[in-house]
Amino acid sequence: MVAGRRRTPWYRTQTGVLLGSIAALVTVGLVIYGVMNARTTAAESSRLRTSLTRYTGEIRSLLESVRPPVAAMVAVPTEGPPPEELFTQAESWVKELEAAATRAQAIPPASGQQEAQRIFAQATALYVDAARTFSDAALANEASQKPILLRAAAQRDHATAFWQVGVSLLDSARSEAGLAPSGLSSPGEPSAGAQPPPQATPSPSPGGDDGGRKNGDKPGGGDKGGDD
Repeated sequence: MVAGRRRTPWYRTQTGVLLGSIAALVTVGLVIYGVMNARTTAAESSRLRTSLTRYTGEIRSLLESVRPPVAAMVAVPTEGPPPEELFTQAESWVKELEAAATRAQAIPPASGQQEAQRIFAQATALYVDAARTFSDAALANEASQKPILLRAAAQRDHATAFWQVGVSLLDSARSEAGLAPSGLSSPGEPSAGAQPPPQATPSPSPGGDDGGRKNGDKPGGGDKGGDD
């Protein structure tokens, strides 16, 4: 009886070898693509972080120029007559904030931060409107001053709300890029490095050192008490 002819394994056939070669080429191609894609992604992430860091610095610089006039506006009372120097102060705020608004319009946004940039620019422009309204209040008659002051304060607070939205958008983008929060505050808040005003030193009470004695103590009684 003649033994049957052994069949060649499929992977050794011409078709099998061809399929194996194609599979190997596809695998190599996928590996190369993965490596190149990882490098591209890493480079894009690095560029995004650099762009966000640069933009955050620009907004921080803008904040420092906006902070003094806005903090001064926050201090203006809306009850009672405004300070006598309000008109002069408000005109100064208008000039400072107009310069800041022009600067805000010229800041190039970070990648994907066009909306945040628009909001920061709009907030700065709203602060200009508030400063002008404070100036109007200073010139108004006594009966009209309060509603104008309230309108100025509302414009100021509206601008601050816009600014906070811009900070939230920027911090969200920084978080997605693996960066820490910006640390940007609202213009009406003191800067992180600002020192609180010194506390007034209480004046000594009449009687000098005797002011600290209890009622009924006699001068010199303190030394006796220490010997008991």
